[in-house]
Amino acid sequence: MVTLLALACLFVRPAALCADTVNWAREERSLGITNCVISNADRPNIRVQSLKLDRSSISLYVGQATRLVPEVLPANAANLNVVWKSSNKKIAKVTKSGWVAAKKKGTCRITAYTEDGKKKAVCTVTVKAAPKGSGLKAIKLAKSKLSVYVGETKTIAAKLKTPIGSTPVAWSSSNPLIATVDECGRVLGLRGGTAVITARAVKSGRTAKCRVTVKGQYGIVRLPWQIRRAGTLTTYSAQGSGVDMGTYFKLWNYNTVQLYDFSSGAKKGEFSLDVRHGNLIDFDTVSAPTGQYHDAYVTAETNPAMINVYSFSDSSAVRLRSYIFPLEKTGYNAGHVLDASRGLIYMVGYTKNTFYNPGDCEMIVSTWDIRSASKVREGFYQPRFVSSFRVPFILTLQGQCLRGNSLYIMSSDWVNPDTEIYVISLEKKKVTAVLRHFPTEIKHQEMESIFFVGDGLYIDKNSYIYRVSLQ
Repeated sequence: MVTLLALACLFVRPAALCADTVNWAREERSLGITNCVISNADRPNIRVQSLKLDRSSISLYVGQATRLVPEVLPANAANLNVVWKSSNKKIAKVTKSGWVAAKKKGTCRITAYTEDGKKKAVCTVTVKAAPKGSGLKAIKLAKSKLSVYVGETKTIAAKLKTPIGSTPVAWSSSNPLIATVDECGRVLGLRGGTAVITARAVKSGRTAKCRVTVKGQYGIVRLPWQIRRAGTLTTYSAQGSGVDMGTYFKLWNYNTVQLYDFSSGAKKGEFSLDVRHGNLIDFDTVSAPTGQYHDAYVTAETNPAMINVYSFSDSSAVRLRSYIFPLEKTGYNAGHVLDASRGLIYMVGYTKNTFYNPGDCEMIVSTWDIRSASKVREGFYQPRFVSSFRVPFILTLQGQCLRGNSLYIMSSDWVNPDTEIYVISLEKKKVTAVLRHFPTEIKHQEMESIFFVGDGLYIDKNSYIYRVSLQ
């Protein structure tokens, strides 16, 4: 993805292989390589992994009611149903939709269970006697003011005096372009500004309001030029990109490459790569002794994992060599990051052959020394394994890059379009930060690449490129 400069003598360039004279299928069989394209066939079997409530404790007066909002993860699990139970119905009852009604003074627990996996979350309910003579408002919100970032969701808790019905509270936003609210009182910030959220008790018609201020967490600038979609076979999405020598390389599904001037957006070329397998899913470059551009390292979805190295020009690319990595050490391959200065490749994979079902699945980050690669046969090499570690499951990787001693991994897809960037420390061997709450404009299934140019972090959304200023 991002161009990484290295010493000119880092690699010895082997003789280029002529694509017309190579029988790829025969070589694949001899190397034990089979197609390993990850599919979504198991999506109906996605299991629930966790459950939490918007509050762990609440306080109500006798006669009041409020709704607990569950969050089931992953959000695309096959069965999101939640079952509710009260430890003492005489103190507080709970409905099938999570509404808690205070009946008499005391303390009890409301427990939510997922039907799938029996995950549970508990909220402690304290019921107090209503103040004498003061009366209770027909509806009251826990907050009169609320701040959220663009893309962030927060819940406004409402308390009612009225009996619980099927729709006891109706919610609305004075400006749904700035902030929206759903039937549970969950407020989503969409763009900077203010909006008033109104909760109306359906039975009494009484209302309560909360003023919401939406703030931007990141500075986002879209580059002025647009990428033109390549060919008829690339209607799905792009699969990687990066900048090298002032040229933007756009790697589309299957085997199409486009080249643009990164400053002006002028298109410089488009051609097909000599591809060994169906999908090319990652892109990196490294300096080389000769050639207009640096060598490009392109990940292919294979088993074992494979990276093909190409020498680029404006009109073509020649495959120079291929690196193969045993699956038991890389996991099911999702991409790679190249550290040219040290001659290392960091492979990012899944412990299971899926990126939709996180059940018992983790991410593997493995380190390989390509300067110590052993030759398997002509044009094929196996790097030396250095080490590996595991991090929690990240849904649908959409690109990764290296900055300093940290991996930046972007996640976004059509099931969960909220773009998130995970920062993984290679020293601490764990996730140290998660960047989220990005503007709506860059929340989409086609967020395919992330890379640095100088100090600038860039995100590719197929048609446009965005520069992100981390605040």
